[in-house]
Amino acid sequence: MQNPSRLSLHSILEFSWKPPFDITSIDEWLPIAVESMQCFFLVIKLDLNLYKIVHVSKNIHSYFGYSQDELINHSLFDFILPSNHDQLLAYLLNNHQVLQTCDISWKRAVDNDYEQCTLIGAYRTINENEEYFMSIVKINTLDRMLRMNADYPTEEFITYLNIQGKFVYVDSKARQILGYDPFEMIERTYFDFVHPDDLSVIVRAYKLWKENGNEKSEPYRFLTKDDQWILLQTSSQAHINAWTGKVESYICTTYIVQCHSLQQQFAERPINIQTNNLDNTADVLLSPSMITTTAQSSASSITTTISSILNIQEIV
Repeated sequence: MQNPSRLSLHSILEFSWKPPFDITSIDEWLPIAVESMQCFFLVIKLDLNLYKIVHVSKNIHSYFGYSQDELINHSLFDFILPSNHDQLLAYLLNNHQVLQTCDISWKRAVDNDYEQCTLIGAYRTINENEEYFMSIVKINTLDRMLRMNADYPTEEFITYLNIQGKFVYVDSKARQILGYDPFEMIERTYFDFVHPDDLSVIVRAYKLWKENGNEKSEPYRFLTKDDQWILLQTSSQAHINAWTGKVESYICTTYIVQCHSLQQQFAERPINIQTNNLDNTADVLLSPSMITTTAQSSASSITTTISSILNIQEIV
């Protein structure tokens, strides 16, 4: 039997934009895109008069606190506000073949509170006679949820970088740490956010990722949305094209580093960046006083140096 959630991706959602390189197949890319929009996949099947959940995205845990096992094979109505049941039942009985929406309230796992959501989906027939309701669920009260989740703070998040160092995927947990929505980071480079004095840390790490396939960076400072520097450390695993044997992207796990003494040490240290000149190889020494303290200006100021080191065409 074919996986209904996998079959549904082409028929339910059409994305005209993809990253400027072949990071994944379309079936892998669609869940990434949906999660970046603060949504999750949900597939329902009518079984013995119960609308059972047969598939749900893993990232539902970051929104409501449920694991996939806690939801699969349970009735959708078990998790929906009782006063919404009649409206939801009428929506599902409509048996619509085109995308339609339904506003519902989904129960959180950690307490008895509910979050407002919008169900967006349609029915699809799979294996000739099996009908599934394919949908995405968009959370409408995300800001409120993030405030509530402050009592259970996350200390790591996942990102995907392309070979130019640009974000192509940022998971929802990053917002709790950095304050940015995923779309605010996608298509920007890592260097746009790193402290000027720590750019050499990311350059060295990126070279190691490129050469070794996986490596952990030294701690570095990253600019949050509220203009604060947070100390982070990143481990990366290269994603290699099975046909060409070349690296296509990097899957990065980034952790919060709790070390204030190290922050003070970083504030005073110079950067030693090696550049490849046409005549001779020279070292460029950049002291903190020589560089502005805004992440955006720092990225443009040493674009040429970084591009030379990483042996790539452009970092913007």
